[in-house]
Amino acid sequence: EGEVILYSGGMEKHEHGVAIILSKNAAQSLMSWKPVSDRIVTARLYSKFVKTTLVQAYAPQNGSSVEAKDEFYQQLSKVYSDIPQHDMVIALGDFNAKIGCQFVGEEGIVGRHVLAGDRTDNGSRFVSMCELSNMAIVSTMFPHKDIHKVTWNSPDGVTQNQIDHIT
Repeated sequence: EGEVILYSGGMEKHEHGVAIILSKNAAQSLMSWKPVSDRIVTARLYSKFVKTTLVQAYAPQNGSSVEAKDEFYQQLSKVYSDIPQHDMVIALGDFNAKIGCQFVGEEGIVGRHVLAGDRTDNGSRFVSMCELSNMAIVSTMFPHKDIHKVTWNSPDGVTQNQIDHIT
């Protein structure tokens, strides 16, 4: 019906990858897009007052190898460093991160409305990336019901992932 799909990932079976789906109207504003890896894709759009760059990402799960996580965050850092400084940046996707509580000095990055519990390795990596990129995890800035703060629970009922929205 006129939507445009910007896909990055394996082309054979489409088993791995990320995508941004643009409506017909949004697609008219598309300036460029870049398939970075099977975990990252970007799109740059004209908007009324400022150009906007969307970064769709899917981080390796917390149990993944250190090497896989390092590679993902190196790619993501490169993506952010290549975005023009005057663009509004909206990061989307799943960072597979449990952020835990806000620590001293993170007030502009992590809000007070997080899930209770410890910060995972992915949570630490995610918060560090946000700090280095001058971004905030906006899903933690406003109150939500706990059920709306997670993407899934394990069979034993333990919450796995904070829903991550950064801007």
